[in-house]
Amino acid sequence: MDLRRQAILLGRARFVVGLSMLATPRRSATVWSGAPSAGSTLWTRMTGVREVAVGAGTSIAAGEGTGAGWISMAALVDLGDGALALCSRGVPLRTRVFGLAAAGLGVAQLQLARRLAEAERGEAVTG
Repeated sequence: MDLRRQAILLGRARFVVGLSMLATPRRSATVWSGAPSAGSTLWTRMTGVREVAVGAGTSIAAGEGTGAGWISMAALVDLGDGALALCSRGVPLRTRVFGLAAAGLGVAQLQLARRLAEAERGEAVTG
């Protein structure tokens, strides 16, 4: 699968995850932390809005051939989420596991962003 297609699919997946967080905040909060509360469902909805925006922006920009910047920002979001989940005190094991997954996804997205940027520069130079 080519790099642009990977970025588009990644953005669409993130968009769908964000929509699910908005539609089912209690369930999404349970997946992350194990015990939904009024605060965690609000936070889940807020994070869902972020995921929808980053996912849509990534997918649209990748479709236009300018997705490397969006993928880089998505990577930073996931690396930040991962670091917070892994380094915070008193969080359940499931949160740490999801944090590790988020950090891994962030690293993979940084690699994709670098390769996509190289491809985008090559297209700009050659035509």
